[in-house]
Amino acid sequence: MSSDISTSGGASDFHEHALMGRLPVLTSERVYTTWFSWLLQAFLYGAATWSLLGGGFLGSLLPPLEGFAAFILGQTIALLVCSLFTGVVCARYGIDTADAARPALGVRGAQAVRWLVFFVMMATTVILVALMAAAFDEFASVTLGMSDNNVVGPLCAIAALVLCVVLAGIGPTILERVANWVIAPLFVVLLVALAATLINRYGFVELWNLRPDPETTVPGAYVMAVEFGAATGFGYWVTTGAMYRLVSTPRMAMHGSVIAWSYLILPIVGVGIFASLAVGSADPTHWMYELMGPIGGAVAMIFIVIANITALVVMLYVAAVSVRQSKSLMRIPSWLTMCVLALPAAFATFFAHQVLDSYSGIVSYIALASAPVVAVLTVDYFVLRRGELDIRHIFTSKPGSKYWFWGGVNPMAFIAIVVGIVVYLALYDPVSGEHGTVFQYVTASLPSFVSAGLVYWLLTVCVVIPRGLGSYPSARTSRAVELEADDVRF
Repeated sequence: MSSDISTSGGASDFHEHALMGRLPVLTSERVYTTWFSWLLQAFLYGAATWSLLGGGFLGSLLPPLEGFAAFILGQTIALLVCSLFTGVVCARYGIDTADAARPALGVRGAQAVRWLVFFVMMATTVILVALMAAAFDEFASVTLGMSDNNVVGPLCAIAALVLCVVLAGIGPTILERVANWVIAPLFVVLLVALAATLINRYGFVELWNLRPDPETTVPGAYVMAVEFGAATGFGYWVTTGAMYRLVSTPRMAMHGSVIAWSYLILPIVGVGIFASLAVGSADPTHWMYELMGPIGGAVAMIFIVIANITALVVMLYVAAVSVRQSKSLMRIPSWLTMCVLALPAAFATFFAHQVLDSYSGIVSYIALASAPVVAVLTVDYFVLRRGELDIRHIFTSKPGSKYWFWGGVNPMAFIAIVVGIVVYLALYDPVSGEHGTVFQYVTASLPSFVSAGLVYWLLTVCVVIPRGLGSYPSARTSRAVELEADDVRF
């Protein structure tokens, strides 16, 4: 098995290219080897302030109890579906999502997943950095009295972004150290302070009796909240491959992420729900000062920054791993790649509030793109391939190899993905939020997932397998060529 990376640095170079590039991560090289370390990292990633934004959105639709129920239902279903494929394949083989997609999409077609991960990571990075910029701007305006200054917030957010790039460039091992000894204690203290302020000001009974403004209530609000939870769950999928390859076992990867992202982050979502209902704004930078006063609001702004650091480090790392799948980009130092990836977020700091207004739409578009892709990969591996992969043929672009299909692309997979996207758009408009009667019973993400999976299964059984392509176990004949050692390249 050959590799295009330099071996002059010995084991250290191999370790660098495994963690920061494309080489499979061996079990002995995994970062998260205990339940505590993985649960903590997954929790801190999910505890970024998009959880506060999400809670604010839920609070604008539903009372607290119904908001919690809708979020748990939608997010748990989506995460169970998303973690099934990547949890087994990426954690078992130590590979990224883009490589894991090759058996279904083709060795060339899987590049679409790489760029999907890249653009989703950039979109979510832009949101978090914009929220940091808004927090810094609010802190400078209210706490420091620097009114009418539109530069302080962006400059401070860019400085925090540079810190995240430095931490991500060190490698994923830094995530565990920073999470355990720095961010986790500060995060817990700040979260308790937020919750205590809400309880002290309103009391348990009044908090649970809060209701959204009747004038903003929309038909099918509960199902819209379930869809939002499902869309958020599908949004996590783009990071699972790069993160799961660092976890020691598939069971730990799957169960830990579902526990962390569906349940452990509920207190943060709850703070967003209660605060949104109490103040009437879903934007944390708007309600924190009004809710907590000058000192408490200043601490809350620090909360926003602290809570986003870990998530930003993870996203920069995931995006860098995704981009560096190509041979030419692999030669570029990881820190330089991350600097380039951070540029759009730095630019967005000067338009922070405009970006935050787009949050719910961005989440929906992520689900629109992710749900049908997850369906295709899941059906391909568990139903059609019966859990069998040839790792050698994943790392080759030789014509005629097992996952070559037609010119390196499996068009049947992309047809199924398009069908899933069409079904989603027919049920729900991510921009306006408009939906029909059917949506109020089945949401949009789940029908998109089911339809894409069914179409992919049907096309594969009727078109691909009879032609002996894809090396499926049920095929009577296979047209795949044999590989030599030099054909397998990273």
